[in-house]
Amino acid sequence: MKRVSHRRPQHSRRPKRLGQLRQRWHDFVCRVDWRLVRKIALITLLVVVLAQILFPGSRVLSQVKIGDKSYAFQSIDQLTDAIHNAFEQSSAKLVADDQTRSVTLLELGASIDASRLATEINDYSWWQRLIPFSIFFAGSSLTDLQSKFNETTLIEASNKLAADMTVEAKNGSITINDQNEIAIEPAQDAVSVESSSIQKAINQANFKIGSTEVKVENQSTKPDISNDVIQETKTKLLAMSHVKITITNSLTKGTTTPGDTDILGWLSIVNSSDITFDETAMADYLTNIAGDSVIAAGTTKIVMVNGKETSRTTGKDGRAVDVDPIVKQLEDALNNQQSAEITMNFKVTTPNIVYDRSYNHSQAALQAYIDHVTSSGTIQISVKQLTGSGWAASSRATESVVSASTYKLFISLLLMKKIDAGTIHWSDTITDMPGVSSITVEQCLINTIHVSANNCAEYWLKEWGKTNVNNDLHGLGFSSATTFSASDAAHTSAADLQKLLIGLYNHSLFSADNANRLLGLMKQQIYRSGIPKGSAGVVADKVGFLWAYLNDAAIVYHPKGTYVLVIMTNNQSWSKIAQITTKIEDIMYGTD
Repeated sequence: MKRVSHRRPQHSRRPKRLGQLRQRWHDFVCRVDWRLVRKIALITLLVVVLAQILFPGSRVLSQVKIGDKSYAFQSIDQLTDAIHNAFEQSSAKLVADDQTRSVTLLELGASIDASRLATEINDYSWWQRLIPFSIFFAGSSLTDLQSKFNETTLIEASNKLAADMTVEAKNGSITINDQNEIAIEPAQDAVSVESSSIQKAINQANFKIGSTEVKVENQSTKPDISNDVIQETKTKLLAMSHVKITITNSLTKGTTTPGDTDILGWLSIVNSSDITFDETAMADYLTNIAGDSVIAAGTTKIVMVNGKETSRTTGKDGRAVDVDPIVKQLEDALNNQQSAEITMNFKVTTPNIVYDRSYNHSQAALQAYIDHVTSSGTIQISVKQLTGSGWAASSRATESVVSASTYKLFISLLLMKKIDAGTIHWSDTITDMPGVSSITVEQCLINTIHVSANNCAEYWLKEWGKTNVNNDLHGLGFSSATTFSASDAAHTSAADLQKLLIGLYNHSLFSADNANRLLGLMKQQIYRSGIPKGSAGVVADKVGFLWAYLNDAAIVYHPKGTYVLVIMTNNQSWSKIAQITTKIEDIMYGTD
């Protein structure tokens, strides 16, 4: 049995309620004394208008703002101070390309009339005061500062800003760091800003409360290596690093797939644009992944006595990755950005050779050692005992090489012969030498040998003439290897220097007195790092050093015998010359 609801629908009550409301409003209107209402309203309007008329000018209107901050009903002095404070905190943001600088308006030489601005935004005219309730809408917001600029201050500030905002172009760079990661230094465009452009922009700007952006005219130029170039190189690097490469070991059949960082480790970048391959890094990587498939070669030891092989211990062959063809395939795959399957093959490596050289006390040993030392092609040696057994040995000694200052021995030789002939005297004074007002012949020789000064030797060479000097020396039996006519410098040979020293020692070239004078100077010359340092004897020598050439020509008064030694080198060192000297003396005089 269904239950019947007795609730009435809600919409049935609405017409009755509306009727009741209308009736109540009608009753209220009828009961109101509208004459009284009109009187009250009139009085109220009069009071409001009167209040507006009497509103003091020293007070701030309701809608006066500085920026977003209201100053309603504060004193006009407070408003003026607030405008000053807002102005002092306002700035210009100068923008020239990607260069930005912020500077306060005060720093630019700006000033404002805060009192006038306060009056303008607080203006309440007589006709506005007559409008009821206008006081609630009167006043305005201050946004424009209406600044004026001191020209001198503006120029000075603009000059500094122009210098600061002007920047030189900076090339970008892209490299691969030690972690095999791409490292980028962005490029910087050159920006040129003129002081006049800043002044013009400032004078044309409408400055607001807070920060005002000001566009400044400028000239911008891109560097040689721009960010576009950097990005292009980066894109190519990434593409190369993503190339899929499979390397299969031909012995173990195992495979290796190099990762992105592995591939980047094989690459180098030149001028941030050209990608090159580091083949050494590639070879190291291949050797590493080969693992135990690589077998180090053994060592072959060869025993040499006096330059002749006496015994040999042969080491075992090794096995190494055949790098070159694999590297070629890797480079092709990366350059073309195409995947590749590469087989790692191997090759036999021969044993390393180690020499055990020894020399005994013999003429043969001396020659063998000198042959070995000069085999590089950068050393010439000649040695001859003047007392004792009379041993002599040389290698490459007749080659004509740069003499450096050893040529001064030949100049000294010709000087001595002229002194012996009486055409020049030790006391003669030279007055026409460049850089020297006056100097005696004797002092000239001292300077030439003792400290290897150039001026006297060059003076005599010019006075006598290069051709005459050549002819005189060749007439004395020296070879054509000795010449002053070469295009680069004077030349001589170890053999010719040895010939001169022997003649000096036995007094066959000029008088004994002059020979002893020259030998005394040679014993006292100041450069002692070559033969003198390596010898156990007293050394009378003359060195020469020019460009990469180091030469030393000496008579050595050894406790066990006197000998002549000439060592001429290129791209060697004084310590090497000393080392050779020590070894030569060890062979000649070490043990009988």
